[in-house]
Amino acid sequence: MSLSSESFDVEHCFSESLETYRKNFLLFVLASLTLFILGPLTFFIIMGPIQAGFMMMILYSIRNEEKPKFDDLFKYFNKFGSLILGFFVPVICCFIGLFFLVVPGFLIITVWMYVLLLIIDNDLSVVDALRESYNIVVKNNIWKHIILLLMVLVIQSIVIGIHPGPLGLILAIFAYPLTTGLTVSAYNQISSRESAETKDNTPVKD
Repeated sequence: MSLSSESFDVEHCFSESLETYRKNFLLFVLASLTLFILGPLTFFIIMGPIQAGFMMMILYSIRNEEKPKFDDLFKYFNKFGSLILGFFVPVICCFIGLFFLVVPGFLIITVWMYVLLLIIDNDLSVVDALRESYNIVVKNNIWKHIILLLMVLVIQSIVIGIHPGPLGLILAIFAYPLTTGLTVSAYNQISSRESAETKDNTPVKD
């Protein structure tokens, strides 16, 4: 497990997520509300595709590649099967791990936190995305990833715990773009650095 400090900046994750949320506040809140409604209504069958769409909306904004649109939430239904598996495989394995012992379940969700992003951003199969997400996390400071995931869980727990019931749910909808943005920002920092390193190491043709 890598302890390298050269991975991603947790503080930058917060500032970047907040700034992206600020620029797209109404859009992200509407997308979050839609996700919170459609997920349970469809027994979470479409959670993978719409969660991937939501994460890519944030990634678009961070990279300034294009202005995110509400329709992006449903943009990746062409990868429906892959995204369903990409969502449910980590979730099911995590629950199994949590059932037997908390630590394995937590580690599973940590090493597979980038699966949906990799299926879309790198056009990977489910198996390749699971493998690549694991490789990214263990090569880029797994302890920082654990800290980041703990922060996400703490924020969500505080929001729901302070105001349980309908108010807590409303606050969770508002907090979700921020916590999702933390993961997307970490992914973008790592992928951008690796992309730059690849270009630097590419031999120059005569």
